[in-house]
Amino acid sequence: MSDLDLLDFQINAFFTHDALGRIIRINEPNGNMAPRFFLGRTRNGNLWRVRNDLDTKTMQDLALLASEEPVANDLKSEPRNLKKYFILLDFEQKASVGTAGPAFSFPNESASNSDRWQS
Repeated sequence: MSDLDLLDFQINAFFTHDALGRIIRINEPNGNMAPRFFLGRTRNGNLWRVRNDLDTKTMQDLALLASEEPVANDLKSEPRNLKKYFILLDFEQKASVGTAGPAFSFPNESASNSDRWQS
């Protein structure tokens, strides 16, 4: 399973989605509204979602910018179109930015099940 597949699982676990794949809420009981735009990056590619209440033009503009994001080896670097996202989302008044470290991390080699439970 690739990092991109794992990111897709993460997005589906984090948010509730409408029938068109747009995010609605944080996926927990009485979850807050989802962010208006979510961009996740891996070394295998990028995935993004827009919140279902954005106007169609803003959704399309965000999707276009996100589709143009290069795949980065340095995942701590700013997305190339970050300032453009801010402009589209009226950052100074309404948007916030969050970052997170790897959501999934697995060792290259793992002990067998019997090795893990022996003392």
